[in-house]
Order: sequence, then C-alpha cells, then structure tokens
Amino acid sequence: MKKMNTWFVILMLMMMVLCAHSTIAQEQKPKIFTPEDLKKIKLNELKDTDIIDINGKHYTIAELKDLEQQSLDKFEKAFVLFLQKVQQELNELRSIEEYKQKTRAEKIRNEITAILKKDKEKLLAETPKKRACEKPTIDSVYPTTVYPGDPVLIKGCKFRELLGMVLIASDKINLINDVWEDELIIARMPRLRGFADQREITFQVTTAKEEMSNLSEKIVLKPNRAYIFLDNRDQISIGVDPQKCYYSGEANPALSAFYIAHSYFVGIDDPACYYGVDTIVNDTQFKNNWRFHSYLFESKCFSLENGNYDMSFCNDSAYARLVEKLENMIGKSSVPRITVSWNGNIAYFGTIFLYGPEGTLP
Repeated sequence: MKKMNTWFVILMLMMMVLCAHSTIAQEQKPKIFTPEDLKKIKLNELKDTDIIDINGKHYTIAELKDLEQQSLDKFEKAFVLFLQKVQQELNELRSIEEYKQKTRAEKIRNEITAILKKDKEKLLAETPKKRACEKPTIDSVYPTTVYPGDPVLIKGCKFRELLGMVLIASDKINLINDVWEDELIIARMPRLRGFADQREITFQVTTAKEEMSNLSEKIVLKPNRAYIFLDNRDQISIGVDPQKCYYSGEANPALSAFYIAHSYFVGIDDPACYYGVDTIVNDTQFKNNWRFHSYLFESKCFSLENGNYDMSFCNDSAYARLVEKLENMIGKSSVPRITVSWNGNIAYFGTIFLYGPEGTLP
C-alpha cells in the first residue's frame, strides 16, 4: 500500500510538471496579430517575439525593428549623396561669381588702357604743357562705381615719382598700387567685406614726402556677392505627433541642409503617421540685403519587398512634395512659408541657396 502511494505521488508530480510546461509553452508561444488586432491594443504591449501579419507575410516585431533601421540607414546614405550634390552646386555658384568678378576687373583694366592711350594720342597731337601744381591734386577717378578687388584710375598731378599711398578716406584703408606716376595712379580696391549696403567713398593720396592731396569726387562702392545655405535648424516643424510616430529630422549644422525621414509600418504605427505636412520655413525675413536664389529638393521612397527595404520611385501613393512654388521666391528678401506634403515611407532632403553681401549673414 505504501509502495502504491509512493507511485501515486510520483505520478501526480509528473502530471503537475507537464501541466506547468504546457502552461509556460502556451504563455511563451508568439502571438500573431493582424492590422485589425493592433487597433485594439497598445503598441508598447507588443513583445519582440510577437508576429505581425502584413499582406499575408509574417514578421516578428524584432524583424520589423531591424527592417526599419535598414530603411533609415538607406535614408542616411541617400542624404550623404544629396549633400555632395549640394556642395557641387554651391561650388559652381561661387565659381560663377568669382569668374564674374575677374571678368569685370579685366573689363575695367581694358577701359583704363583705352583711356590712357587716348590721353597719350591727345598729348602727341598737341604741344605739351607742363601743368603748374602746387600740391598733390586728384582731378578724377575712373570708374565711378567699384566693387572690392576692382582696379581704379586716379588722374591728377604732383603725385611724384616715388611710391606713396592711396587711401579710402573714410576708412583709412590702403589701396594696392600697381602703377604710380606723377600724374596718374592705377590701384586696386582692397577686398572689403562685411558691409550690406552700397555706399559713397572718396580717395586721398599721400606722397612719399607725406604730402596729402584733396579728397576725390565721391564714387559708389558696392559689396561683392556671396552664396550660402539657409540655416533653418530652429524652423523645422514635423507634421505628425512625435509621441506616436517615428521620424528623424535635422538640419546639418555645417551645411544647413534639412533632412526629414518618415518611417512607418502599415498597421503598426498610428494611421496619422502615414501622411502629413511638415513646415520647413515659416515667415523668414532675411537681413542685410540677402535674397533667395535657388533650391534643391529630393525625395526617396522605400517599400517592404521580400523581407527587405528596397528603394523605389515615388508615386501617387508614396511621395514628398513641396507645396509652395519656390520659383516665385527667386530674388525675394523673405520666404513666407515652405512646407512639404508627404505620404508613405519616405525621406526627403532639401536646401535653399541665398545670395547677399560678402562678409555678412542673413
């Protein structure tokens, strides 16, 4: 009897162990959810082992998180390529401006040469007369509108043969002397920066004997043009609830380009995450005579195919589009608003080029 009781106890213990294992197995068995199921539960209750049925294919939450990271990694790589295009565009704009400045300076030099040739021909045709000049005197300046780096011709008398100085009188800044003669000076404007408006200036000549001339006639000094990116780091407003939706948004501090990625999974994220309107710039007034020049904008769409995120062309169901026609803002000193309408699993990149006085900021 005692032996039978022992076997009975052992049998009962074995059954309890089997029941416990069965219960644990049931508890640990992954749950399979459909998009409809997910609308009734909180997303933070899902485990990494739980399974989501997306279009008949099963993915664990862990797999989906990994796939989402893959898509974001691809967004980042696409952004790096975009920034290379941005830098190329900026370099091209700066090269064109540099060429314009060199071409303008060369044109002035040619005009000065023509003026001096005409003066020489006139002197040869007439009986030369020595001009009586009691002190250094500036008679004229050419051209009457200049930019930093431009050559200027100063005509007058008693500048003497030894090299002296030509100053912008109001700034006490020297010009760079190329030719110095008793009755003419050819000099170059210094590379002045940091002034936003054109202004009037006068020149004054100081001879090697420290004799000072009169002030020249007033001429106009204009700033050279520079190009930069719009810095919009404090302007981006994501058109979705960041507590419910995954997104990545930033403006690159070095280049001031903006980058937004919206990544979601159908049936997992809140439906409000599937589309929206992001505000990139809102009522921005540029200072110091800076103006809108041009822009670059690209979008990339990604779709879940064969258990992997593949880059695909954007279409009517997945897109990111500029709402405003930025072409209408070219040359304007303000940008009232720039917004991007988007739908789908997308990333978009953009930057805005501005031009303005060299050495100032907008």
